[in-house]
Amino acid sequence: MTVTLRVVLDQLVAPTSRDLEEASASLTQALIDTAPRGCDVGAIVPAPGLPDDAGVAGLSSETRLSMRRRELAASWQLGVAPGIGRGLIHSPTSLAPLVRHDRVNETHQIVVTLWDLRAWETPEELPKTELLAARALLSRIGKHADAVVVPSHAMAERLAEVAKAKLVAKVRVIGGAPAAGFRVPSDAVGRLRALDLPSWFITVVGGSAASDGVSAAFAGVAAAGWDGDVVVLDVPEGDEPAVVELASAAGIPEARVHARGSLDRWDRAAVLSHAVALLAPSTRTDWPWR
Repeated sequence: MTVTLRVVLDQLVAPTSRDLEEASASLTQALIDTAPRGCDVGAIVPAPGLPDDAGVAGLSSETRLSMRRRELAASWQLGVAPGIGRGLIHSPTSLAPLVRHDRVNETHQIVVTLWDLRAWETPEELPKTELLAARALLSRIGKHADAVVVPSHAMAERLAEVAKAKLVAKVRVIGGAPAAGFRVPSDAVGRLRALDLPSWFITVVGGSAASDGVSAAFAGVAAAGWDGDVVVLDVPEGDEPAVVELASAAGIPEARVHARGSLDRWDRAAVLSHAVALLAPSTRTDWPWR
């Protein structure tokens, strides 16, 4: 008899975050590659199903639901999860078909993953709809998840301070890792040129939100007397002018600041390989990704 672990792969169908998309693909491929004899890995996905370039090879099955991701997320937040069936389910994010179940007699278990604690730590920085959705899912996680995976002991300790005891008791720490294949590409110089970036700079990660802490990073760069360029990664779309303004307020000329959004693994590796230093000044409890 074969035991199947099904992984929720909504991020590979309609990604809301490049980081979550890469984490979902890397984790699922690793599960497939290391599955013991008698075990395989399937997928649960919203319509229209996994694309041909999903980046995951070896899935044994695909449970394709009739709803698209937006409708699916709204349904699961309310605890309505038709068409899922029973079995072992793992979600690389907090979005999962969390419903009441008998984990002992029905062999039905659901595990979810928390990558950050923004809904607890900085709710004022989240759009209202996103905050309400996050809180709805967190409530269902506390009630119905069998385990909650976090990527560091520091996050587990912080979660114990802010979450209800019922949720905290389900926490399991499994260390995160860089995206599969994350390495300096052979065409790093060409990628920098395509991104319109110099070849020598300090890299800062974050946007203009207070908890991103880039103001402190800019102040430190200015105080150190750095007279080169500053590349800012993971800047939310439309937030670039605000980031440049914060740099200017710290004494860094606008012409030396290069604000970029979330980059794919190859572009990011190229940028990091040419950085003199990487500053990740966020004050939130997050998995630092790369």
